[in-house]
Amino acid sequence: MIERLVVRGLVIRTIHPNSRRTLVLTLSSTAKKLVPLLAQEADKNDLEFFKTLQSSEKSFFLNTIKDLLLKNGWDKRTRGKDTMK
Repeated sequence: MIERLVVRGLVIRTIHPNSRRTLVLTLSSTAKKLVPLLAQEADKNDLEFFKTLQSSEKSFFLNTIKDLLLKNGWDKRTRGKDTMK
């Protein structure tokens, strides 16, 4: 998947200056411009997905997901990287 993003010019892959075995991935300027548009699309998708639920049902669902994440090692600070079991 990363290779496809690199080929499309959305991700820049460089070698870490202190470790030749570590790659650093960064968004290109083109990709950074897409982020707000993609966020809007995600918001539209959320509205479509949750439209059949009452507000209380949606809240219950989202709270359940958050609870599952926390109980399985999710850390908001690291966004779960390397901490989930």
